[in-house]
Amino acid sequence: AHVRRRARRARGAFHYYTGYHAKFERNVPLALRSFKAALADLDAIGARAATGDVHDALGVLLRAAGDPVQAMASFQHELLIARERGDDHLITQALVHLAACHADLDKPGVAVAYLDSCPARSNADRSAVLNERARILELQGRDKDALDELEKSQAFASRTDNEWDELPVLTPMARSCYRLGDMRRGLRVSQQCADVAERMHDLTAECGCLVLAGEGLHALGDMNGAETALRKAMDLARITGNIGVSRELGDEG
Repeated sequence: AHVRRRARRARGAFHYYTGYHAKFERNVPLALRSFKAALADLDAIGARAATGDVHDALGVLLRAAGDPVQAMASFQHELLIARERGDDHLITQALVHLAACHADLDKPGVAVAYLDSCPARSNADRSAVLNERARILELQGRDKDALDELEKSQAFASRTDNEWDELPVLTPMARSCYRLGDMRRGLRVSQQCADVAERMHDLTAECGCLVLAGEGLHALGDMNGAETALRKAMDLARITGNIGVSRELGDEG
């Protein structure tokens, strides 16, 4: 019985990581099958923390595939498990995802209510909440207000013990600068983002940030610089096998 339980946990982990990689390859059917298989194994042995992680990944996949309603069901499962465990970080993570789904459905009031209920005790969690507040403002066409929220978010992200936390702030900040016509600042931010991603060995994020930098260089008339950045991004995309740069940072295509 002990060996069988360990084997089911191992098989559940295998399915989870298979689904995680399939998501980045845009193989949605394989990712869905893998996450559901992971849930079957992990639920069977009562591995609640691991099950919560799978629900989170499944919800992110469903939302990326354009189905925020089904995504919310996964995030509600994640929230239930997070509350069972009294884990403020996971509670915040689930509530931010639920807010994002309601924003996708053009329900900004409900989305903000979810964000207002986040415990968000750590700097990383505070940053995540502010990032989603900024996205809601962006969807409402309030780019200047969105940029103000992102600047607050970066202040928190820069004080965490994980440099990666700056990436989900810097990418929307670069886009906001571009939309507001501040191409030079947007370029600086996108290059900063690419530097952080390179230090963190996050090839997917670096690829997306280089595309943003290429857009800024192109807009400023530096065609050689733009081509260099975009060719480097293409090389990274070939290495990772990612069809699109799809993750929390957005998708530069």
